[in-house]
Amino acid sequence: SLILIAAAVWIFWSYTNPIYTEAKKLREVRTDYETKLAQANEFRQKYENLAAEYQSFSEADITRLSRLVPDKVDTVRLVVDVNDIAAKQGLLIKNIEISETVEETVTDSTTKKDFNSIDLNFSVTGSYERFVAFIQDLERSLRTLDVTEIEFAAPTDSAKGAGYDFDLGLRAYWLK
Repeated sequence: SLILIAAAVWIFWSYTNPIYTEAKKLREVRTDYETKLAQANEFRQKYENLAAEYQSFSEADITRLSRLVPDKVDTVRLVVDVNDIAAKQGLLIKNIEISETVEETVTDSTTKKDFNSIDLNFSVTGSYERFVAFIQDLERSLRTLDVTEIEFAAPTDSAKGAGYDFDLGLRAYWLK
């Protein structure tokens, strides 16, 4: 009987235990796959819900939304939009400078920006009233813009009728 017990222990340790250990690892892998499959199904369901919600928007609303927060930077379109608003008030944009904003280093790992920004600096010449109307039109435009800088200078004696010189800085945003 001791020989049979020793043989049973030997068979367990040499044949059964490795198979049992491998089966245990496979159960863990299966559980991991089931969890990932459940997450994939959840993401697919969210995608389908968002796609259905997106389809419910009218084409005009989608166009307006893409103008509000575009998904890519289009500096030419930005300059044209601002120039159109300025032209509506009889102002002419000049000395245009465009620079991409350098992201600040964030030390808090929970703070994450979902957007980038670009700075647009330019000058306009005109009356104070027209400039104020221009700023108000920028405020009412669909494009999300922040005024980052305003400087103005009175006209020189030789250009009395030209109006004030305004230097303006704007920051525009787009999604990452």
